[in-house]
Amino acid sequence: IDESMELFIESMKAINVDKEEIIKIINDYNPLIVRESILNAGIDEDLIQEIRMEIIRALKKNRKK
Repeated sequence: IDESMELFIESMKAINVDKEEIIKIINDYNPLIVRESILNAGIDEDLIQEIRMEIIRALKKNRKK
């Protein structure tokens, strides 16, 4: 993951969100996630999932109960 994606994930840790907001953030940032998952041979689906899971983990740390 490049520096811009790392900065994005770090910034997500400070946001207090609920489940619907997490889904919206993932959907809104999907183009960036896909762009960052393009490797030499094309799109790496495993990397897309890994990035999404890292974003979800970061957001859940401050999630509204």
